[in-house]
Amino acid sequence: MRPQLDIVIDNVASTVLILEAVQSSMNKMNADELDAFQLDKNLGGTSAVLQRKSVERFVFIQDIYCS
Repeated sequence: MRPQLDIVIDNVASTVLILEAVQSSMNKMNADELDAFQLDKNLGGTSAVLQRKSVERFVFIQDIYCS
């Protein structure tokens, strides 16, 4: 169980770093660029699955503890 948890934690941490980089890029965009901006299916990363699953886990946990 513990090795699986470590993998999940690493994936979530990696996703946070990726999304922070996306946010940094967005902060440098002007209004027109922001209007045209669309996040790709990989959420700024290299895997369409890992980043999405990490976000789903975060949203699920947030719903449990913040409701």
